Amino acid sequence: MITDQDIAKLTVVFATKEDLAKFATKEDLVKFATKEDLVKFATKEDLVKFATKEDLEEYNLSLAITFDQVFKRFDDIEADLAELKKIAMMVPVMYRTLINHGQRISSLESKNSLN
Repeated sequence: MITDQDIAKLTVVFATKEDLAKFATKEDLVKFATKEDLVKFATKEDLVKFATKEDLEEYNLSLAITFDQVFKRFDDIEADLAELKKIAMMVPVMYRTLINHGQRISSLESKNSLN
């Protein structure tokens, strides 16, 4: 005689009606593409023309390096601009000093020519 334990063991080993209902039938499979259908799309040979993940990772890395170089150059330019601003602020002072010296030299020259 078969016990409940035996039935439980058998349901683990063999498929039940509920298990079989989860599988696809021939009618269900008609909805899926066949080999002939898939050939209309890309084949492995067609895919060789496209970038791989490795290609994109290398490209990403090269872009990151390029961006780092660009940002470093921007930082250098910013430092150069700060230095130029300091120099530009000194120019009017130097200009006034040169004008003052020129006036003093002219004054001394005119005094010397009188003597």
